[in-house]
Amino acid sequence: MQKRGLNLPKKRVITAPASLIKRFVGYFIDLFIVNIVIISPFRSIFNHLIPSSLGVAEVQIYLQSNADARQIIISMAILIGILIVTYFTYFEYKLQQTPGKMIMKNFIVPEKGKTLTIWNYLISNLTFIPFFPFFLLWIIDPIHMFFSKKNQRFMEKISNIVVMEKYEVL
Repeated sequence: MQKRGLNLPKKRVITAPASLIKRFVGYFIDLFIVNIVIISPFRSIFNHLIPSSLGVAEVQIYLQSNADARQIIISMAILIGILIVTYFTYFEYKLQQTPGKMIMKNFIVPEKGKTLTIWNYLISNLTFIPFFPFFLLWIIDPIHMFFSKKNQRFMEKISNIVVMEKYEVL
């Protein structure tokens, strides 16, 4: 028996590198999630260690004179960095998308002819480690995106990752 109904053509879909705007919006969505899930639980510890009445210069002096507080803050910063790298690496490895990429309908693919392993995703996300020399990537990565044909961050180029987007063609 034949199907009834309209015999409309299927939607044609092409993929292309994700637009910079969608990439940045997805990234800020992920940062919002990271702030709530990972960073917020540590706020009370930071508030307990550093008096809220201190200014930036006073906090620096306070931490120089208080080795215990300084050590705890450094340890927490390392832990937070590891958790953020884990967040991005886990979602990208398992789903090829973070929640922000899902909302913006972006996804990860390997560059042509390449195979991605967990190491590719991990290397791509080293940008989130808050220590030298990695924090230099906070500047290099976005600048590289503007000059890359595929809108790749520097660390994505190194790790053979391309963020793509599906476009429906009428």
